[in-house]
Amino acid sequence: MNISKRSVDIEYTESIRKVLKNELNKFVQYMESSIPNNYLYKPIYSRVKTIESMERKEIKRSKMAGKFIHWSEIYDQCGISIIISPIFKTSLIVEKLKQLEKNSSGDFKIMEIENKSDIFGYRAFHIDIEYRSQIRITKVEIQIRSVYEDIYNIISHEYYKENGIQNENNLKKRFHFQSFLLYTSELIQSTTKIKSE
Repeated sequence: MNISKRSVDIEYTESIRKVLKNELNKFVQYMESSIPNNYLYKPIYSRVKTIESMERKEIKRSKMAGKFIHWSEIYDQCGISIIISPIFKTSLIVEKLKQLEKNSSGDFKIMEIENKSDIFGYRAFHIDIEYRSQIRITKVEIQIRSVYEDIYNIISHEYYKENGIQNENNLKKRFHFQSFLLYTSELIQSTTKIKSE
């Protein structure tokens, strides 16, 4: 299996990261102007992959594919995290993005929508999009979580870093219980909001 880089491939450099960051900032401004502020629990977070992170991603994706995958083919070159206020559902933002795509003049295209979860209870919408400008096409992965899902994700990530995979069964039980409590809290909050309106 040959997964070595081709000589014609453009390297992922700091200058490319700078261009991506500028394009990402434009897209974040576009998102902020399109999503009602009261939907957001905190400001939209954005990042561009570091050179080291992109190299690891290239290696991982190439091994999975059995051939070399160039960084330009990877969809999370840039990432956006949108944390939703507990009185709204994450699916509302997904629908808002679909509406933005429909109303755009071809500069915003949804490539894939995935409702992700894992054995540790992680839950979030992951949406791969392409944002087109006069300069380039920027590939962005948008993660959408409720504030409770975000808290749970932080807890599970820290616990996993400390304990690893060796205590998987206990980890699952503990996180399922915590997940149930957070999910119940979220439902109660949403129901309370609906009744008060």
